[in-house]
Amino acid sequence: MVKEKDLQVAKMGLRMYYQSAICLCSLAAVLGCCLGEVATQITVGMEDLTKFGTDERILIGDVNISEPVSALSARTRRVDPLNSFKKYKGGYNITSTHYWSSTIYTGRYGYIIGAIWIIGGLVYASILLITRTHFINKEPKHKKRFPFSDKYCVWPILIGVILAFLAIVPSGIVLGGSVKFCSRAKTIKNIIMETSEEAAQTIYNVTGAVEAMGTITEFYGGFKGSNYLNSTSQKLIKKAANIQRKAETSMLSLNKGIKILEAVTITSIVLNIVAVLAVLALRQPRLYKIFYLFIILCWLFTFLFWIYFGLYFFLYKFSGDSCVALAEYTLHPRNSNLSSIMPCSEQLSANAMLRDIRAGIHNTIDQVNKKISAAKSLPIPDLEFVCNPFSETPDYSYEPKNCSSNTIKIGDIPQILKKYTCMANDRGVCRGGELISASDFMKVQVYTSSMQNILDGYPGIERLANCQLVKDASKILLKECKPLRNYAYSTWAASVVLSIFMVFFVLMLIVEAHQQHKRLTSHCSVVQPQPGLEGSQMDMIAL
Repeated sequence: MVKEKDLQVAKMGLRMYYQSAICLCSLAAVLGCCLGEVATQITVGMEDLTKFGTDERILIGDVNISEPVSALSARTRRVDPLNSFKKYKGGYNITSTHYWSSTIYTGRYGYIIGAIWIIGGLVYASILLITRTHFINKEPKHKKRFPFSDKYCVWPILIGVILAFLAIVPSGIVLGGSVKFCSRAKTIKNIIMETSEEAAQTIYNVTGAVEAMGTITEFYGGFKGSNYLNSTSQKLIKKAANIQRKAETSMLSLNKGIKILEAVTITSIVLNIVAVLAVLALRQPRLYKIFYLFIILCWLFTFLFWIYFGLYFFLYKFSGDSCVALAEYTLHPRNSNLSSIMPCSEQLSANAMLRDIRAGIHNTIDQVNKKISAAKSLPIPDLEFVCNPFSETPDYSYEPKNCSSNTIKIGDIPQILKKYTCMANDRGVCRGGELISASDFMKVQVYTSSMQNILDGYPGIERLANCQLVKDASKILLKECKPLRNYAYSTWAASVVLSIFMVFFVLMLIVEAHQQHKRLTSHCSVVQPQPGLEGSQMDMIAL
């Protein structure tokens, strides 16, 4: 009879093993297709990472842009869920909702598996709740139960412990990759904001000087050349406001997204590690309710990790598109797909505006030199002609190196005229040699200092209008691209591994919880006496 008892106990263990195996195989069958595609994407991602450095060098070194454009157009042809799941063919355009929907949809494998996992959990919980509430009372009061053997519940515990420690390793990779990815993204955001602020500040420096000249003109009358600058100043102010508006609008959303993603990822990873370690410590029968609660938490965290996989896979694709677009932009900014959001897209109007600025400064300095020529008859030996760094009409090219050594800067005029200015003493009498009134000196000082500020700011304006400022920023951003892609890739790949380990870990916990429940009900049930079993053996079984 002892052999018969051992045989029956062995059958019970095998039956539980088969039930667990069927559960795992069913889940594997549901997720098999998606995981197979995930493996393919990991392989493709590795190939992209190895090819990206070569593609970047080709983009920078090759003048012919036709190949990169075709490559960028090809990589952005993706399924667009907002257009009846047709292929998106609009290229890299972050102002298009169809580009965003097609790019976000690349992470569909994570979203789909996450949805299957959470729905499967709800279905399982519903079935479990129904069976516990409706069928528990129909169980016979004196149902015959076999004694439970601990050796048949050891294997899910051991596998659960192994999977728990295996899940901790990719958790660290996801945590580190997410933090570094968000850090790189913040660096890129700061570069873009600094570039836009520098562009706007350069424009405001010039327009501020022009407005100062216009204010003096209202009181004293001024040079005709300042009219050109006043009309152009309003256009420049609109340009600066437009640059800041675009940068602030796009970077505000990006900054919020980065902060939320980083905070949620770090919080969920840390809490998941705590939950996994807590589950390992809560295997005592008297703590089984808390044990079940932590199983539910691990199930929810697994769902989040599948969603993270989809999100970081989307960010990986988007960062790759951005890197190729930036490489294209450094070569041909006006023909780039980024021209819709960068300030270099209106090059013709910018050139016309620059010419107006050059013409206004040139004419103003010519008038100053005419007044200096007329003042040569006065005893002011230090006064020299002002260097005009712009050529004659029609181009008015900026040529600061062509100034001769016997000329002065327009900003130096007040220092020369100051000692010839009548400041008037207490009696209101000017001393000998003071030929210029205080009001005239003030007007000259404002004009010349404002004009010098315009001249000092002109190289920055020209650098901005010729796209050099944005080109330099794009080259810096391009250097940040490869690390950004690497961190995005390591994060989504580690998220896949973490999610898979967590799936099997949670399933092992469910198997263990099921065995624990059977064990508790077995201990609480009335055990029928069996022939051949002594009283002491029956007491051990009842315990």
